[in-house]
Amino acid sequence: MKPHFGQLYSKGICLMIRNVRSGDSLCRRLDETSIFGIRQTCMMLASLVCAVALSALSGDRLLLVETLSCADWTQLANDYMSMGQDRAVAGLIERSNRVRETGETINFNTRTCLMARLIFEPKGKEPLRAPMLGGLPLPRHSMPLSDWPQYPFVKVGDMPFLLSESYILGGAAEACKDYLAYCMKNGKFRTQLYSVPTTDEAKVALKKLFSEDRWKNIKWNYTSANESYEIHPGMVMEYLSKQTAPGDF
Repeated sequence: MKPHFGQLYSKGICLMIRNVRSGDSLCRRLDETSIFGIRQTCMMLASLVCAVALSALSGDRLLLVETLSCADWTQLANDYMSMGQDRAVAGLIERSNRVRETGETINFNTRTCLMARLIFEPKGKEPLRAPMLGGLPLPRHSMPLSDWPQYPFVKVGDMPFLLSESYILGGAAEACKDYLAYCMKNGKFRTQLYSVPTTDEAKVALKKLFSEDRWKNIKWNYTSANESYEIHPGMVMEYLSKQTAPGDF
């Protein structure tokens, strides 16, 4: 089982403290005239090591948490946008190609494609298509892209909630690098950071979503000659409600 990011963060802080203490012990054994300079150097080096370690962990957070909250998604998107387009794209491609450990349930290609969905916007009025990762247990026939332009996310104001990431795939999923290439060609890299919501703000936004016509117009049952499904709205609502929790890191 992967450690919680909070645990990883704490380990990074402890590492910095131990390094600083080690530096302090070394300083006390040296001539008094050089203590101040060496102490400062030790502290700077320890802080740099910790910052690099935490930066790497920050980039990996997308792959660590089973269910990301709205606050998590917005903070992660802000982190990637702050890198600039080239570094963000390179980072997502690298992470999408990582080999999952035995028992790992998070699909790295899916997660990185979903992040691309948040950091790229359409150039005009035409929405960017969703990544081709398979089918979702959602009533897609009554969720047109015109009403759900960030599908499988839904934005309430500027707050993104993920409707589902439980893809069912019969063939090969679109690779993150290919979806990013599509986004760069047909869209533009977002530069405006998201406002990271509090729990109360996320709950208010979700309540608003459930009162909107696009939600009320969903047909949860569908039958045709070739396909039929029956989706329980309570399951989708429960999954969305979990995303009102505070950020996981």
